[in-house]
Amino acid sequence: MTQLRIFLPLLAALLISACGGESALPNPTGKASVRAINAIKASSTVDFRIEERSIGAIEYREISTGDRFDDFTYTFNFDLFFPGDAEPTRLISESIDFVANQDYTLLLSGTVAAPSVTVWEMPERVFDTGETVFQARFAHTSDSLAAQSLDVYFLPEGTMPVAGEESATVTFGNSTPPIDFEAGDYVLTLTTAGDINDVLFTSGTTTIGALEDLIVTPFDGTPNDTAPLVMLLLGSNGNEFLIPDPNSPSQIQFLHAAADAGDVDVYDDVDLMSQVVDDLTYQQLTPEQTLAQLDGTYSFTPFDGTGTVFVEREVALQNSIRYRMILSGSAGEYAAVLITPDRRPLDTAAKLVVSNETQNFGFVTLYAMDPGEVPDATSPVLRSGLTSGFGPVVLLLEDGTFDLYVSESGTDPVNLLAGPVTIDVVAGDVLDFVVFDNAADPAIVDFVELVETP
Repeated sequence: MTQLRIFLPLLAALLISACGGESALPNPTGKASVRAINAIKASSTVDFRIEERSIGAIEYREISTGDRFDDFTYTFNFDLFFPGDAEPTRLISESIDFVANQDYTLLLSGTVAAPSVTVWEMPERVFDTGETVFQARFAHTSDSLAAQSLDVYFLPEGTMPVAGEESATVTFGNSTPPIDFEAGDYVLTLTTAGDINDVLFTSGTTTIGALEDLIVTPFDGTPNDTAPLVMLLLGSNGNEFLIPDPNSPSQIQFLHAAADAGDVDVYDDVDLMSQVVDDLTYQQLTPEQTLAQLDGTYSFTPFDGTGTVFVEREVALQNSIRYRMILSGSAGEYAAVLITPDRRPLDTAAKLVVSNETQNFGFVTLYAMDPGEVPDATSPVLRSGLTSGFGPVVLLLEDGTFDLYVSESGTDPVNLLAGPVTIDVVAGDVLDFVVFDNAADPAIVDFVELVETP
């Protein structure tokens, strides 16, 4: 209906022009920029649309790439899919009358059940050649601190915050006017407004180059983070940069997914002087432990006391992030793969996180069947072509009880490899599964929900 509503006035204008009059079509005088930020902590991917055209898919704490459009009036829509639905649900819409050379940022906040949109408007910034500054605005997008105003001290490294000399004071859902800063090294301190001693966040050093257009803002942490508050730099090009938090050390855990590697030990140095895991067995997931250092090398050795290193993995990690290192491979060709597990719950769905760590099957297919039903060639597929070693994928399920099956991809009839594995889920659940090689029978696989074991 939207396309029809737009089309008919255009058709009428063309008919008027065809009858000898001058064209009544509007003429733009310029263009304006637009982007959106998703600040709904428990939302799935949100589709950001100009009218019915998608211009960005944004997860929580993401900003869409800026786009420029003629200075007309547009309705911007935020849609998301609920599992089991054939069409997306429209969460909320916002109409904006574009003014040429303005920049519009739409902040989506609240909850999926009660969303809200706030529009931040400012002139577009065009940097001159040779400028040595970057532009930053300060915003407040932390739902847990929504009732508080925040003072931001954004200062060159080595400069101490002074009460009353904050860079900005922000309230929830709002953004300050832009400020120019010389490119260089900065430290950010966030406090309750008016109380410099109530420190909510202090960063490490962040280096920012010239000609950047940034939004500096806090978000609530999730189970993917070790910090309750995460500070981000959101770029006008759609990039997000984490501001380091030295007060929230990262965590790491280890998963053994190499069926023929035997039991292993893990060290966080090359000299094998600092053991972090003793006797890691196949399919075992360790509890998380605090990183001793952000930059270094992890070494894997057989659990036989020989000290022979068969895998090394250099890392350059960041504070406040939860990591998982996976030992994978076979037949003497092994690797230590580093991932960041996705544990963030959703209000709209149960989350099934699945990775294929098999060496015997490069591609597998997943099914979520009603209890008692067995998949065949006509069954709906939950995920096809899950690639070995490609990393975890996130699959969404509606509330219910399901029998999960794994098959070899591309076979007819269906070649079942594992299942049924019965799960009972509701929105907000997060289940972490891995497809492993079966150590005794290469014709099947093990489909295992991960549970931490010491």
